Amino acid sequence: ASLVLGDDSIRGFTDLSQHLFKAFDLSASRINPISNCTLEDVVRLSIWWFLLGNMKLEQLIREGSSFPFAQEDNNILLQQAFVEISKSLWVITTTGPVDGVFSSDGETNLLPLLSARLNVLSRIRQAVWALNRHGFLPPQQESDSCLLSSNDSSIWIDYPSVGLDMNVLLSSSNCTTARGARDSFDLSDAFMLSDTEDTFHYSSMAVDVFLFNEGSNSQQIRYPCILSIIRGISEQTISIVISSQNGLLKFSIKPDGSAKPTWEDVTWLFFINALEVKLPTGFRLQLRFSSWDFRTLKRMYDHCCLTLESFQPALGEEALCFETIIKSTYYHTSRQSRSQHFPRGSIAQCTLRIFEKSAMRSEGTGVRTVHTGYRIALMTPPIVKKLSIIVQEWIPERPIQFDFLRGENGNPALSLKIDDGDPTVALVLVFSESEQWNQLLAQITGSFIKDDETVLVQAPLSSFTWTTDMRPTTPSTGSDPFQWHTVRVISKQPCDPDKLHIGNSQPSTDSLRIVLDSAKGRITDRVNVSIGELRVRRNVIASGHELRIWRQRQEDLTVSLSDLPVPSEIPQQMTETLKRMQELPSVRTYRFPNLADLHMFQAAVTGFTVLFDGTPTSFNISRRRMMVPINKEWSSPHTRIQILKRGTQVQLVAFFEGFSNGECMNFAVKGIDVFEKSVKGGVTYLRLVDAKFALPAGGKRDFRDERGFVCLDLLEYPGEHNDITIGFAT
Repeated sequence: ASLVLGDDSIRGFTDLSQHLFKAFDLSASRINPISNCTLEDVVRLSIWWFLLGNMKLEQLIREGSSFPFAQEDNNILLQQAFVEISKSLWVITTTGPVDGVFSSDGETNLLPLLSARLNVLSRIRQAVWALNRHGFLPPQQESDSCLLSSNDSSIWIDYPSVGLDMNVLLSSSNCTTARGARDSFDLSDAFMLSDTEDTFHYSSMAVDVFLFNEGSNSQQIRYPCILSIIRGISEQTISIVISSQNGLLKFSIKPDGSAKPTWEDVTWLFFINALEVKLPTGFRLQLRFSSWDFRTLKRMYDHCCLTLESFQPALGEEALCFETIIKSTYYHTSRQSRSQHFPRGSIAQCTLRIFEKSAMRSEGTGVRTVHTGYRIALMTPPIVKKLSIIVQEWIPERPIQFDFLRGENGNPALSLKIDDGDPTVALVLVFSESEQWNQLLAQITGSFIKDDETVLVQAPLSSFTWTTDMRPTTPSTGSDPFQWHTVRVISKQPCDPDKLHIGNSQPSTDSLRIVLDSAKGRITDRVNVSIGELRVRRNVIASGHELRIWRQRQEDLTVSLSDLPVPSEIPQQMTETLKRMQELPSVRTYRFPNLADLHMFQAAVTGFTVLFDGTPTSFNISRRRMMVPINKEWSSPHTRIQILKRGTQVQLVAFFEGFSNGECMNFAVKGIDVFEKSVKGGVTYLRLVDAKFALPAGGKRDFRDERGFVCLDLLEYPGEHNDITIGFAT
């Protein structure tokens, strides 16, 4: 303390204030001389006047240059700040050595009180430096001529006298501060000067507290108080602590808990810049602010509420699917001012949450839940003073762009592009374990396997293409710039793990997903379809093992791209492709290195096991002419046949090329059907006698987009009863 008091700026300020000290001593002696006060009373009184003076000084620095025309008001504000800081210094220096001042609790609270005394002296010195730096200190002659009114020289505030029941009401409403219950009043809670080890201090404000009966505003009792806005380092919402100068009125408003009042008990009265708290006894407590302070408190409270609300799933629209603690976070941007106001540099222990967005769609087959994207929220830990959050939504119309990195000590890291308007904006996440890294990437790409899900098939791919150009019978000539090498089919775990769902039942389409992997990215194709919406086609003439799937317009695709190996124009091209997928039907073409992988993939997606897959030498449909006992043969030059089974149902699927009467057909084969076998000219023929089927689809007069593709789970009515003859080379 002696070092602070010996500072040149403090000695100069003391010389300027000497003529005020006599008035302060006379005013204090009328009520309670400082020499009779405890150390706690002295420190509280000094902090009280310093906070009031410092508030005015900050207001003058903040608004003085903005309103130079209000010179007279600025001079009054400066004089009040000068006088009140002088009062704080006089209270501290008047007590003399600490040995001459006693503590009400003996030695138990002496150390924190001495620390608070030294702290307020340091803050007084900082205030004097600010006065000197801004040229606010008056010359000696002007300071000596400064006259004080009776109010300006008062040291003790004369609070109204109330009955015992009112004192009990005020003191028992909440004696718990934001840091915990205290048996005695703790100055570090109500009259905070700066941050402490376990509490952040944001601002102090002068407020008038009014107490009156419920339903009556006629009898009001006014208590000038100081309000501190604080937050514990383990909390996420601010608290306010209010105390009078004498410490008799002290209470706090906390975020939640059993102690009342909480923020839920508060009503914001904007028209009078006040907060109103309803007490359990039926009385009302009203805190009235200046307009600036009221807006400041409301803005800070709204910031906390909006931040925490953004960190929760939107009711009925989102579901929390992933949460983890990030070892280190870095928000990289070239912008000078960032709308999200996330701290610069590396921030440790941020909490990351990923929410999956969905929407309900009412369709002819019922209500269906559709994936509509992801939302990522990253919030700073409570140990960071300013609670900040980054929120980014990834919609299916745009690909997710990421990059693999290595952090300090070789820790796995992931860079996520979070602003499509600025390519330099990226969120770099450093993980303590590679498992977190893998889970996060799996979650945002839609390939994470939940507890009730399993991988039905994982197979290598020769190539994959997709297009909205409806030419299913034309061999695809498109290149595969991504070189997709692996495909997985993910679905719900069946009740019987030995049987999965392949060939036994219809797939659970609400979780059925086709995941394609490449060194450059990943596609997650959700097969969330109703009965009759999924159609397939096998290649007939073209070489290779190819399966085409026709899909209606789709809005739940997820595409992710790695930044490094992907050319700069690819993300924009992929965005355009995804938009077309949402507006038009599309065809996916999967090419496999062998037939077994194709059959496993087809069975996983459709639920039908492939019993036979081959190209016969001939395929003839016999049709009876009307009114004439003559049969007409329809012969397909090129045909591929599949025999499929799901449960007890067996179906024959035929795909044609160069057949003028259609491109495909699909009908059920039953045990009561009659089959005749014959051999002629080295060809084995199998005749289905009086087969029940629908005529082939995709003829000359069929202009549908899906022509050439068969629907396996919804058969057309078998209106034809004729023979079908299939020939195989012996």
